[in-house]
Amino acid sequence: MFLYVGEYWVEFPSSEYGGLWVVMAENDEQCVELLRDANNWFDREYDDEIPEAVQKAKRFQLDENVESNKTPRIVDTFFT
Repeated sequence: MFLYVGEYWVEFPSSEYGGLWVVMAENDEQCVELLRDANNWFDREYDDEIPEAVQKAKRFQLDENVESNKTPRIVDTFFT
């Protein structure tokens, strides 16, 4: 499991101040899927930008022996 920390993929002026996201996922594909699912409330026009944002994200490998590190999820987001 990895912790991904990345910048919001929607640039100015569509997103006035950008943003940040933090996701726990097993791999890039799962991270993209979680972000697309969470993005269902917003303009889907920028979904094609998500894979590149995930590739550019910082990745941190999590300790597999910690039970809370085994559930893929969005940890936090801040989008504007």
